[in-house]
Amino acid sequence: MNPSELDTLAQLASELGMDKAAFRQALISNETDNKLHQQIQQSRGLGVASFPSLVFISNQISHAITLDYRNYGVSLEEITKLNL
Repeated sequence: MNPSELDTLAQLASELGMDKAAFRQALISNETDNKLHQQIQQSRGLGVASFPSLVFISNQISHAITLDYRNYGVSLEEITKLNL
């Protein structure tokens, strides 16, 4: 199963008890596409270049924080160094 394919996502939604046709329609709707593009623009404005990302915002200033899933201390150290 490829989670990037519409059929896969619709099937998984169905397995979770959602209406497969309604899920499929919502996923390919203009509204969903518009929201996605808005979020992409927002991410770019925050200096985010990858997904998932962590951004710490303080006093309307954004700070991209390194993610290390094996060691939370990496992110914590960067946040601490911000001296906010």
